[in-house]
Amino acid sequence: MARLLALAAFLMLARADADTGSQRASLRRSRCCSCTQEASGAAAASEFLPSSMPAPSLSDSTPRTTSPLFIIVMMTYDRPQGHDLAVFNRSIASILQQTNPDWQLYITGDDYPPAKVATLHPILSQVPATKLHWANLNTPGERGRWPGGTNVWSCAGAAAANYGLERVEMGHNPVRGNMVAPPVVMTHLDDDDSWAPDHLDVLAQTYDQFPNSSFVYTRSIFHIAPFPAYSGHVAYNNYPPRAGNLIHNSASWRLADFYGWRYRTCNTTAEPVDADMWDRMAKYMSDNGMKSVFNPRVTTYHLTERGQV
Repeated sequence: MARLLALAAFLMLARADADTGSQRASLRRSRCCSCTQEASGAAAASEFLPSSMPAPSLSDSTPRTTSPLFIIVMMTYDRPQGHDLAVFNRSIASILQQTNPDWQLYITGDDYPPAKVATLHPILSQVPATKLHWANLNTPGERGRWPGGTNVWSCAGAAAANYGLERVEMGHNPVRGNMVAPPVVMTHLDDDDSWAPDHLDVLAQTYDQFPNSSFVYTRSIFHIAPFPAYSGHVAYNNYPPRAGNLIHNSASWRLADFYGWRYRTCNTTAEPVDADMWDRMAKYMSDNGMKSVFNPRVTTYHLTERGQV
């Protein structure tokens, strides 16, 4: 009986979170409330580079408050091979093992079958309720349009990721250049990958060491090899986060500096959606005098690829 009550409470919480998000979305500027619609077809300007967003005017000597709040965006889906629970549990465990406790987790199911959502409860129940934000797409994103092949590997998860970013921005609206409020830093963790326990601490220390950086990323283990190949000293603003330099799970950026940014889908970009995002961010930072930092510490693990699980 206790387990049934706990499961009922979890499902009510998930439904309440989704309902609240729908209500808030209706009050926002004319973005589509359906993330599937938002990520398909011709993308809104805000998905690429908000023309109304002014370039930052912070100098290298301007101090910023550190101790960021880390927002973790994760997408998950019902894998036909049946490996969901094993890889999902590994990813969640790596979050719970973080030595830095200042994080919030936003998970979006990519049309996860309602009957199977209950199977995730034993794993999700380990996450403190105050840190967990769960939502589920009513219709599949890219997997519904491209049921297999390269496009799924390159684009799958963009709709769910964009809905996660949308939900984050509903609750966090940081002011660019605010020197008082602790910064909100965006991170991502794929549901079949994991972090080292000090990943968020390494990011926090790097933002603290380089207080005017807008984008920080670390080194990864890509299958069995470190990635990228560069393993020298910390690179301040001379190793930009372009495609081929970083793994999705190692990226982080200040929400205030990239508020309103979204992933594009394969009908608008020829390269994987995360690589396209990094290229656009790198150009935007270069054009506007913004700083990025690469910390060569290995803190993320990308162990599977192209539907291997």
